[in-house]
Amino acid sequence: MRILACHGCDLLIRLSDESGVVSLCPRCGSVLQRSRRTGIDRPLAFALCGLVLFAIALTNPFLAMKRGGVVQETTLPTGIIELWKQRLCGLGSLVFLTCALIPLVQLTGLLYILAPLRLHMAALAKLVAESFDPRLIWDVIEEDS
Repeated sequence: MRILACHGCDLLIRLSDESGVVSLCPRCGSVLQRSRRTGIDRPLAFALCGLVLFAIALTNPFLAMKRGGVVQETTLPTGIIELWKQRLCGLGSLVFLTCALIPLVQLTGLLYILAPLRLHMAALAKLVAESFDPRLIWDVIEEDS
């Protein structure tokens, strides 16, 4: 419990330490404290949206060339395959790693860590976080307590 003076009428009020509570002054009605819950719903939603948008980005054409009335459209996977066919293996590998594999691993790894936390299985999330990055352990421990 902590004591705070109202900004509107200077009444001293004891505030609770509960999260997600809006505290109002009983005398003048002004807002004293508006705390938000720190949850994982927002990062989980962003990770899911990122995965959906990633799938859309891989399947939709991003380049179209028109030559002689013939339109040729290219998606990212077909561009990578064409680089390999033209024996530009280094460039094809670099494009594959930076535009496809690494973002996919990051998004699925994030979901793999956040989903057990959302389902209140912190022990599983801690085990998963240890395998990805040792620094993530502290974030999982803070979320658990």
